[in-house]
Amino acid sequence: MGVKMTTQEEEYSLGHGGRVDADTVDGRHLSEIIMEARKYSGGQKSFQLPASYIIFKDGNNTCALNGATGTVKCGSNASEIFNWCYGNLTSGGLIFFKGNFIIESTIYPTDMTSLVGEGISSSVLTAGSSLTGSVIGYSNPSHPTWGLRSLRFANFRINCGSKTVDAIKIKMAYSTMDNLFITGGSPKCDGVGINVTTEGLTDYRGENHINNVFIHSFTRGALWYEPDDSRFSNIDTYSCGNESYSSVVIKGSNNNITNCLFDSSGKNNIEIHAIKNRFSNSRFESSKEDLVKIYVETSSYVSSIQFSNCHFLFKNAIANNTYALIYGYAPSTGRVNALKLDSCVFSNDVASIPKYAILLERDDYCTISNNTFTTAPSTAQVSIDNLWIRTTVRNNPGFNPVGKLATPFETTSGIVGLGGDESAPTSATTYAVSGVDCLITSSGGTVSDITIYDSANNVIESGITSMTMARYLPIGYKIKFTFTVTPTVAVYGN
Repeated sequence: MGVKMTTQEEEYSLGHGGRVDADTVDGRHLSEIIMEARKYSGGQKSFQLPASYIIFKDGNNTCALNGATGTVKCGSNASEIFNWCYGNLTSGGLIFFKGNFIIESTIYPTDMTSLVGEGISSSVLTAGSSLTGSVIGYSNPSHPTWGLRSLRFANFRINCGSKTVDAIKIKMAYSTMDNLFITGGSPKCDGVGINVTTEGLTDYRGENHINNVFIHSFTRGALWYEPDDSRFSNIDTYSCGNESYSSVVIKGSNNNITNCLFDSSGKNNIEIHAIKNRFSNSRFESSKEDLVKIYVETSSYVSSIQFSNCHFLFKNAIANNTYALIYGYAPSTGRVNALKLDSCVFSNDVASIPKYAILLERDDYCTISNNTFTTAPSTAQVSIDNLWIRTTVRNNPGFNPVGKLATPFETTSGIVGLGGDESAPTSATTYAVSGVDCLITSSGGTVSDITIYDSANNVIESGITSMTMARYLPIGYKIKFTFTVTPTVAVYGN
């Protein structure tokens, strides 16, 4: 379908004595308002609206009113009008729009521009039958280092109408999204709600702010985010993802996420692939597999992930006794470092039974403290594989005190406590207390010496051959048994 526009901008004369019914405003009336305002401001031709362009419906046409001149451009294709306005904003500006617009080709923002609606009910961009790619997208960002700069999207709705498109796919930095309602339709849109990519860029900085956004019904996820150094608040996701795609994927580092509700139908509720991402006062609910997956992809590490005052609710899993609420995965040469979980709540729906509340593989410097466990896992609340001594698990009601540990020793790593896989010690091996503070007793066997050290290897006690009175060893303290016949050693985690 061709696009029909006026061949020149038309300026309409005042014909209503300056009195306009707000319910019947069209392009002519808007132009009249500007000229009437000029007249009452002393005829100053410098008078202009606060928007560079106002886009509105005029019958079946989409029209754009120039906020400075009062001239109007109209056409039958809404996408053409939006892109025409953006093309004229070579030094930035504001586009305000009201109405429901069918978008048949992608809208391409330009640097330092704002696209603002009146509200999520009255300002709507709807994916048309011919649209491919995304409703809002990018085309040759002017800055190849970090993409489009200083964008703003606010106060409107995007309806993808079950199409195979993303709602927004953009390369941007120093930009904001605020008060957006993004829906995929029913059945779900086969795309992503908000996709912020760094593909082809040389600098991954973002410093973007995404606030007060609702994203609903996208099979490939609600949010895919690759830049660094950004802020998210009041993000609400619902029914996004599927068995192959997670609802939220964070690929960038040093992002702050707060006051969010992530309700998912995806493989994972959220995947985290990079360092220094911080979550607070948020709720993570529902997933097909692990609720939160911290994913180390290479022989490197993911460090300094923090969750504070969050609620993790395990439900709607595709299989019971298989997955965890938080799964920290690392390959044999990688590591999950400095994960911090503080003052969080872990729970599960009665119909969905996790295998673990927390499962960490190859971790170091992790701190799990002051959390409440009401989960009923099939195997363990907390399971830590290949634990290093610098991980601590303390003061977690529902988990601490742990009680007697069946397999507290791990000879290869030299640890005793959480993360062990052996029931008895090996002679002349020094074991460092890991995960939890421990009470240790020893009796029987043929023992020539038991030596206890502090974390700096200073000898606290030696020359004893049994410990019928338990010794309390905090995390980092060490113990060595020397024997010819293995004693009976009991280890109790605090």
